[in-house]
Amino acid sequence: MEDSHCKGFIDLAEVLTVSQAPPAPGPPKKCDDRSFFDLRTSRRTYNFCASDAGAAQEWIEKLQACLQ
Repeated sequence: MEDSHCKGFIDLAEVLTVSQAPPAPGPPKKCDDRSFFDLRTSRRTYNFCASDAGAAQEWIEKLQACLQ
């Protein structure tokens, strides 16, 4: 099930780093350890889990491109 309601947003101007991360505690079943990434802002760190390792790498690259 996909959630179509926005729960907030992350201001990319506040993003300090985007990088691959270790799995969060209690990861979803059958989730590749390389599908996790962190987005660190000046206020907090957000932990994300992509659908797979390739998608995570794509997210990281696209977000890093926005930071340059």
